Amino acid sequence: MEKAARRSYRGVSFEDRLLDRRERLIDAGIAIYARKGTERASVAAICREAKLTGRHFYEIFGDRDAFFAEAFRSVTDSLLELVKAAIDPASPVVSALGGFFNALLDHPDEARVFLLELHNNDPLVLAIGKDFSARLTELIAPEVTQELMKVGAEGAIMQIARRWVSGGYTESVGDVANMAARFSFVGQDRRPTSRHPAKAI
Repeated sequence: MEKAARRSYRGVSFEDRLLDRRERLIDAGIAIYARKGTERASVAAICREAKLTGRHFYEIFGDRDAFFAEAFRSVTDSLLELVKAAIDPASPVVSALGGFFNALLDHPDEARVFLLELHNNDPLVLAIGKDFSARLTELIAPEVTQELMKVGAEGAIMQIARRWVSGGYTESVGDVANMAARFSFVGQDRRPTSRHPAKAI
């Protein structure tokens, strides 16, 4: 009887119920991290937000560190998908940056977790962050070939994003994207030429 219950409950499989709970817990965790900060976010608060129990939490995640790593991975994966969806082949760098900053503006909880509340030295979290940085840099600085210049461009852009989010999104997305694009272009072997150069006078 117990095995049957694990297979299906009211027509929903056990695996689907686990997936639903996992998504609810991660969404709740992101909201709590953004509201209270990562250090003050308890498992109990996350479960209350998700309307689930501690048993459900530990059934899916081994501990708080494992949970935060999965929440952080969810945020970075979502950000990358939004950046990719925004890319215009006619202006890939600026459009990718516009997608990145629009994503931060449209998803403030995720932005806070990603940029302001990340105080974690867990190797898995650091690995996720490193992977995200590498994949994002390929989108926002695709023509930067020198490794140190890539690191510099990515670091400068992330610092701009951090200050923009913490300052309350004062500047427009277009202005911030154009400012950030300068750091992408400066690392290229040559600055991109305009598709419509001004005529000589």
